[in-house]
Amino acid sequence: MRRKLRAGATTAAAVLAFMLCQSASARDVAMPTISAENAKLAPLPETIPSSLPRTARPLHYTIQLVPDAASLSFGASVGIDLQVFEATPSLTLNGNGLTVTTATLLPEAAARRSR
Repeated sequence: MRRKLRAGATTAAAVLAFMLCQSASARDVAMPTISAENAKLAPLPETIPSSLPRTARPLHYTIQLVPDAASLSFGASVGIDLQVFEATPSLTLNGNGLTVTTATLLPEAAARRSR
């Protein structure tokens, strides 16, 4: 019984410490906001190294995760608002070890209607 209580107290202390660290770091980091003034971003400068093309830039991510504990896997849906700077035949996304089942590219007006 004592061992279970000690393990529970240790776990509770670890969770509390994690929560305090999270809230402190969230307060210290200013999150960028997209407004009418700064919505027209420029491509990433050539001075900043990147393995991704500079023809488009993400503005906002919407992510929905659905965990499946029985199979130790998850399903997800991701929406990415992006600004395209020049015509391009392709867009490059990072995704290590992910299986993409469908992908749809919508113009701005259609994307707003689907939300």
